[in-house]
Amino acid sequence: MIDFSDGVRFPSQAQQAAFLTAATRMLGGLPWLHRYAWFGLPATDKDQTGLFRTGSDATAVGRAYQSAR
Repeated sequence: MIDFSDGVRFPSQAQQAAFLTAATRMLGGLPWLHRYAWFGLPATDKDQTGLFRTGSDATAVGRAYQSAR
């Protein structure tokens, strides 16, 4: 989800949450898939990616993942 075409650009929290919601919905519909995990490092001020900030504060993406489970 990172655009490297003109430097490095990261999607917004809303775009990441929408992608995560759609991805988990799709993964949940696969009868042969029994488990999946979202791997993300803590969010930083620069890229705003990840499920949580330093500590235990969930980002918008993290809250979307919690809702999807």
